[in-house]
Parts: sequence; structure tokens; C-alpha cells
Amino acid sequence: MSKKRDVDNLRALLLLSGATLAIAVFLSFQTTLGTETQQRFREAGGIDAVATAATSMYLWLSWLALYVLAHVLAFSLVWFSRYLFLASFAIEIGMTAVGGLIVVTPLENTMWTVHTMLATFAIGMLFFSPGVRSGTRKDYAATSGKLPLSGPASPAVYPPEGG
Repeated sequence: MSKKRDVDNLRALLLLSGATLAIAVFLSFQTTLGTETQQRFREAGGIDAVATAATSMYLWLSWLALYVLAHVLAFSLVWFSRYLFLASFAIEIGMTAVGGLIVVTPLENTMWTVHTMLATFAIGMLFFSPGVRSGTRKDYAATSGKLPLSGPASPAVYPPEGG
């Protein structure tokens, strides 16, 4: 497969993944549960939940922002987008560990499942596709001298002796 085709396939996967993510997030805020059921789940925070509902929401919004940023940067073949995806996975595992029971509609569950499959293939391409890896290497080479942490260290200045 050519390098251009690898990059085009990655971008198509990222677009589809982003579209299904947008639909799933939209559906997450458009709940069809009755008001009594909604109130019961809000009060309980889920079965075995460690975090409060507000903490879970802040974690979820932080994860969503990082995850969307990773998608956008991967579309542009920015080299550190792979590591943003890994960080978002770590946050997601943490959220699952403290979040408790989550109730969703079948359509919302379908969108999250389709999104997860598409994103998994896209992340696999970021790490293992030769064409995509060469594109991210080019970005790394272009930006490595411009990153603030990669320049020469400033010399230490000591006070004069005896004075």
C-alpha cells in the first residue's frame, strides 16, 4: 500500500470515528429515561461508584477534550497525537474504575461501540502503518528543534565568590 493511501485511510477512519463520537456524545445528553429513573440514578451515582456525579462529569469532559484533541492532531499527522491517545485510554480506564453503573439507550450504545471499533483501527494505523509512521516522523523532525524542552539548557549563574 502506498504512503498516501495509508494516510488517506487513517484520515477516513478518524473522520468516521469523530462523526460517531459526536453522535454518541449528542445522544448522551439526549436521554429518554423517565424523570423518576433519571433522579434515582443521579442520586445514587451508580452502583459501586467511588466518585461523585460531579467528579465523574469533570473527568468525562476532560477525557473528551483530550480525546478530541488527539483525533484532530492525528488527522494532521502530529507526532505526539499517538501519546495523547494513550493518555486518553489511561484516563478512560480510571473513569471506568470509579464511575459505577452507566445506563444508556441501545442507539447510544451502538454509536459508542462503532466509534470504539473505528478509533481502535485508527490508533493501530498510527502505531503500525508504515505510511502513517513516516508522516509522523517527518512532523517530529520538523518540530524537534522548535520544542521548548529540546533546546540547550541555560547555563547556571552563581553569585561571585567573596562578594
